[in-house]
Amino acid sequence: MPRTSITVQTAPGYGEALDDITYTAADASNNMDFQHPGGMVAVILKNKHSGSQVAQLVTVANRRTFNEAGTKDLTAAAGSSADKECIAVLPAPGRGGEAFIQSDGKVHIDIADDTALSIAVVALTQT
Repeated sequence: MPRTSITVQTAPGYGEALDDITYTAADASNNMDFQHPGGMVAVILKNKHSGSQVAQLVTVANRRTFNEAGTKDLTAAAGSSADKECIAVLPAPGRGGEAFIQSDGKVHIDIADDTALSIAVVALTQT
């Protein structure tokens, strides 16, 4: 199955907030990915579930990961009374970001439980 794609958005402008970002519903059946834009990116989880939620950023084997592929957990706290957000900033390629870029040029995100979880990806630098 192909992964569910997340559209990379530009960073909110002056006076805008995280509320201006569009989120994509998490997909645990197919998992998710996004095309790395070449600069720094923020991966944002929004959790409305009563329990904490985890998304895993899949790493590739290279010198930055000591030649071992694996995952980096991104955990959003329980959000029963209010949305809870968790943000991970991935560095640009050449500064560590290549550890997350797969051979297809995409960053893969694995989801175990997608209940009330949504994800947004925001480019923080111009490419």
